[in-house]
Amino acid sequence: DLALRLAGLLHDIGKSRTRRMGEDGVPTFHNHEVVGARQTIRILKRTGFDDALIDRVTFLVRNHMFHYTPDWTDQAVRKFMRRVSPEQMRDLIELRIADRKASGKRASVPRPVYDFLSHMERIRT
Repeated sequence: DLALRLAGLLHDIGKSRTRRMGEDGVPTFHNHEVVGARQTIRILKRTGFDDALIDRVTFLVRNHMFHYTPDWTDQAVRKFMRRVSPEQMRDLIELRIADRKASGKRASVPRPVYDFLSHMERIRT
């Protein structure tokens, strides 16, 4: 899937521009997904990809950092569901798995993602 491959390649591209050293000496990359999404649009337009592909890849880059915790309210989950379709959620999970695999972690869906999917299903029914 070309869009997923491009998203895998570009999802952290904004880190170089957002890298800051924390007081504890650990680097942070706050909002790298927002900066990366803007860079992704420019790169993909410049290389001649069609708008539909650019939109899909940009969406994935922009939203790859979703971080579900058990304290998300039903309202917060509904808001996320309005923004992210089931197909887009599958893409985000695939991207998360690929990112984990490339980082040397287990190539599986993290437990919080399963919990999030369960929460979404509870709301749907």
